Parts: sequence; C-alpha cells; structure tokens
Amino acid sequence: QKKIGDSSVYFDGTGDYLRTPSSSNFAFGTGDFTIEGWYYLTVSFASGNQYFFDVGSNGLRVQFYNGTVYYIVDGSNEVTTTAAGVTHNNWYHLAAVRYNSQMNLYIDGVSRGTKNSVTTNLSAQALTIGAYGGDGSNALTGYTSNFRVSNSAIYTSNFTPSTTPLKNLSSTKLLMNGGVSALVGPTLTVAGNTTFAALQPF
Repeated sequence: QKKIGDSSVYFDGTGDYLRTPSSSNFAFGTGDFTIEGWYYLTVSFASGNQYFFDVGSNGLRVQFYNGTVYYIVDGSNEVTTTAAGVTHNNWYHLAAVRYNSQMNLYIDGVSRGTKNSVTTNLSAQALTIGAYGGDGSNALTGYTSNFRVSNSAIYTSNFTPSTTPLKNLSSTKLLMNGGVSALVGPTLTVAGNTTFAALQPF
C-alpha cells in the first residue's frame, strides 16, 4: 500500500467512529442510492460483528458478521455474501447500491448478491461510519477511505473501482476522501480516538 499523506481514517475497534447529525441528505425515499468506500480491516471477521456504516440505528447498513458481509436496507431486505476472497489486511472497495428497487452489493466492482422489489422508504437519519448507529458499539477495527454517499445508482453492473480519489458528483450527498472531515455534506463528529492515517487504497 502506498503511504502518501493523511488519506484514511483509523478506527481501533473500541469507541471510534464518525457520525453526522440527522440529515435529509440521506432521505432517499424509495429511490436510488449508492453508499461506497474503501475499507481495510486489521482483524479477521470470521467471528464477531463490525459495522462499516449505519444510517440511523440498525437501519440501512453494511456489517461484517461471523464471516459474512451483510448489506441490509431493513429487517426484511438484505443481501449477504461470504468472506471468500475478502480477507483482512487488504484494501477492498465496497458499494451498496439500490437501482430501480434492486439491491446490489459490489465488492471490488463485482456483484456479490442482489435482491429485487426493495421499495423501503428511507427518511432523514444520522450516518455513522465505523460503528453501530445506536450506541457506537460493534466498532470497525481498521481503516476507511474515500467514503461517498450519492442519491443515484452510480453502478448498475460490474465495474472497475477507481484508481484515484472519488470525486464530487452532482448526486453526491457526502464525500470523505481521507481524514475525518467531509469535503461535501453534513459535518462529521469524531468519537473516541479516531485518527488520521497515511494508508490509502491507491
């Protein structure tokens, strides 16, 4: 991995996360969205529970739980994939997409599962990066970089992840290229001893 500047955020797995206030930026209604970012876990998720992000409290989210990656819109709608090919100590790009009511989970640009007819109406909520949105538990142990939220389906089929920092698009509602500040979107509050890191995925 290259080490050029402060280009990611490090969570130590105990009380570290980033959180926005409740925002209409994340009120997708029944429409399309993409929540994506790069992650680098420093511990295996063969057991345990780590949240990549959570909109609300156990709302729209991605979790790494007991060897499975979960992309969940609500209690009735989820897409899962095993950890096969997704080890720790490596950068991966993950994108949780809804396009024309279809959920699609992409890891490194490859679809790992879909679910159709998902029309859950998503209202304004806070966004937590790196932990459960309720109380900050089940925290991520590792790094994240280039986290972006869009109110459109950026990806509708398999793709090659960007090899440069993600850009601010017309549909971007939050963009965090590196460090603990959002370049676009609501202010991120830092919890615990979340820190800058020099690791980057490019």
